[in-house]
Amino acid sequence: MTFFERMMFLLGVMTLAKHKYYFAWILGDALNNAAGLGFSGYDAQGNPQFDLTDNVDVYGVEFSSSLKVNIDSWNKKTLIWLRRVVYDRAPVHNTLAVFACSALWHGFYPAYYISFGSGALMTIVARQVRRKIRPHFQTSSSLKFFYDVLTFTACRFANPYLAMPFLVLEFQACYLMFKSLYFYLHILTLVGFIVLLFVPTPRQGRPPSSRASADAGNPAIVQSDPATAQAVDSSQGAQLHSNDAAHVGTDGTAVVKRAALGTDSGKSNGIPATNGTIVGAMGEGQAGQG
Repeated sequence: MTFFERMMFLLGVMTLAKHKYYFAWILGDALNNAAGLGFSGYDAQGNPQFDLTDNVDVYGVEFSSSLKVNIDSWNKKTLIWLRRVVYDRAPVHNTLAVFACSALWHGFYPAYYISFGSGALMTIVARQVRRKIRPHFQTSSSLKFFYDVLTFTACRFANPYLAMPFLVLEFQACYLMFKSLYFYLHILTLVGFIVLLFVPTPRQGRPPSSRASADAGNPAIVQSDPATAQAVDSSQGAQLHSNDAAHVGTDGTAVVKRAALGTDSGKSNGIPATNGTIVGAMGEGQAGQG
């Protein structure tokens, strides 16, 4: 078989193998709900909720576009226990501690430690990808869709790659399986880990509290805080108080104008003293008075 055929074969085998776990967990959840043990309270609309013993989210496992969501959707109650007992209490390397505890919990077959060790490294790299790479794909809907498709595809192939050792258990069988796939996901993960060390984290700029908005025919007076007013008229470098306003003229030139907002009648100089961003609009004739 070709490399692609081996990947598709592994994907099909592991998809079928997961159904025995789906059957056991969903049947157990149904029995607990029938006995009333799965009742967890009421939602905001007053409807009863029966998810206390829900242990798997099939949709999250099969269709998630995030490796973390994929892992969190499997054996959910055990993950909650691991998060509270191990992750929240480990002084350092929380993720590695959780995966090490999970491997020890499953037993002493080498496959468990290979699978969880690989999963820990891939989770760390996936977290860095989301932190450093994902913001670059959020600038447009098309880029966001492309990123979602890419991560969805990656999760579909990463899941069986990490879970196959649970079926073979022995070290030799795990080695032959990974060798037949050229250790491609391990190599990509290690390369990504090294490369991401040199990739800076994008800064998330904070939007200004208010902005001066106008067009050529209908300029507006916008109530502004000192930082925004200074940004509008950076050439003057003026420090304004909270009752200052940025006035955009018809010629596109930004000037600073102090608006003496009234307190008794709610108006001053014909400008409504509202608490919104746009407190008044001036026509072309009035704009020349600014």
